[in-house]
Amino acid sequence: MCDIDGADGQFGLDHLCISYREAIEAVDRIGLVGSLAMVPHDPSLVEPYARPDLVVADSQALFPKVNYYLSCTSRGDEVDPAAFKDVYDVVRGKAVLTQGWQRIKSPR
Repeated sequence: MCDIDGADGQFGLDHLCISYREAIEAVDRIGLVGSLAMVPHDPSLVEPYARPDLVVADSQALFPKVNYYLSCTSRGDEVDPAAFKDVYDVVRGKAVLTQGWQRIKSPR
């Protein structure tokens, strides 16, 4: 295994967001039945690994109903920390590749 700490902040470490798989597997473990997980840009990256009852989407129109949001840090995806809490990070060395956020305010 190589040390990526020196590359963190200097290079895009996960530009294809393959770390989404580990993040959706965390949502598989902690998410309630029928939860909605948002994967910006390309939900097909996680659909093969998501539980069958999870709804995976990338539509901004569904954002107000999202229970979980996967944020690939190389793409600069961010959520409002007042509405979401970080429940799972995909980390290699000191580098955070993807963050899994759970809504803390009930979706309407």
